[in-house]
Amino acid sequence: MPFTSTPRRGKTYYLHTGPKRGGGIQHDVSTDPKGPIADALPEGFELYEPPNGQVYLRKKEPARIQPAELYTQREPNGPGALAMEREVARYLATGQSDPLGRAFPGRHALECITGYEHRLRKALINEVRRREDGCQHQQVPRAFNSAAWVRRKVEPMITGLFPKAERAVVLGVAERSIIFLTREATHRIIREIPSLESAWTIANMYLDSLRVHMLGDGARPIVGLSEEIKCYVSLEYFVEKDSFADCVVHEVAHIFHNCKRATIGLPPHRSKEWLLDIAFTERETFAYACEAYSRILEQSHGRADRNLLVARYARGSMPTNDQVERTELMEILAEAVEARNGWKRILARCSRRNPTPKPEMT
Repeated sequence: MPFTSTPRRGKTYYLHTGPKRGGGIQHDVSTDPKGPIADALPEGFELYEPPNGQVYLRKKEPARIQPAELYTQREPNGPGALAMEREVARYLATGQSDPLGRAFPGRHALECITGYEHRLRKALINEVRRREDGCQHQQVPRAFNSAAWVRRKVEPMITGLFPKAERAVVLGVAERSIIFLTREATHRIIREIPSLESAWTIANMYLDSLRVHMLGDGARPIVGLSEEIKCYVSLEYFVEKDSFADCVVHEVAHIFHNCKRATIGLPPHRSKEWLLDIAFTERETFAYACEAYSRILEQSHGRADRNLLVARYARGSMPTNDQVERTELMEILAEAVEARNGWKRILARCSRRNPTPKPEMT
C-alpha cells in the first residue's frame, strides 16, 4: 500500500521513490500523487513537520531524555521519582495536592499539571482496587429505579419551595443529580470529577461502604457529597438506621444554593440569581432542616405526630456538625411543623435576607 501522511495542516503528502544519481534509491516528500510511491519509510528516517508546516524526510535524531525518564532520577530535592512518590503518598493520606503539579517533570506548566493529576488519579484508583479486592460489594436494591426513588423523596420539598411553573424543571434536575456510588460509578467518577480532593472523598465514601479501612487516619465517614449540581451518595444510604436521616433530601437541598437559575434554563429574575437565596452561614442548617422535616412528614399523620417526632429528634438525632447551631435548628423545625407550608418557613429562616415571616393561619 502506498505510504501517505496527513499532518496537522491537513495536506496529504506522498513519499516518492526513484533511482539516485550514482546508484541507489532516493526518496522525496511531495503533495503530488503522481509518480512511483514508496510503501514505507526507509529505515532510520522519519517525516518531520517544523513550525512552518513544510514536511520533509530526515534521519531520526537520537532521543533526548523524556519526562518519564526523569522518574529514575533520585535527587531528593529535584523533580524526579522521589518527589512524585512523596506527592502520591501525601495525596493518598490526606487528599491534598499541588494545583500546579510542580513535582511532575513536565516540559511546561500544562504538562506538569496534567501529568501530575493523571499520576495521582491512577494511584488512587489502584489503591481503591487493592482495598476492595475480595470484598463483598453492596448493591442497590433489586429492580431499583434511581429517578423514581429520588422523585418520591424530593418532590414534596420541591413542591413546597418552588412556584408551580418551575417545579418540573427543578425536579428533573434533582432526578439527574443523584449518583449512587456503586463500584462502576465510583471508578468512573474518580477518573472524571474535576477536583482531586473530591475524588479522594468519594473513594473514601465507597471504601467505607465496603467496611474496609478508609484512606488517611483522619478521614470521617460521610454518606453524601454535593458538587455543584451533582450529588454523590454512598450505598450506606440504603442501610441507614437513623429514622430522621435522608441523605438524598439533604444533598438535593444543597443544589438549591449551588445552582444558578440560568444554568437549568429558568428565566432570569431581577432579585434571584440562584435557585434559592440561602445565607452562606445557614446552608448546612437549611439542608439538615429539610432532611429532618422530610422524614417527619413521611412518618406522621397530623400535627400531634409531627410535634412528637420533633421532640424525639431533639433527644437523639441532632447533627454534630459544627456549622449547625442546634438551638436554631430546633426552633426552625418547631415552626415548620406548626405551619401550613413548613418548607417555606424553613426557607424564610435560612434566607439571606431573612425576613420576619408573617403569621400564618393554620
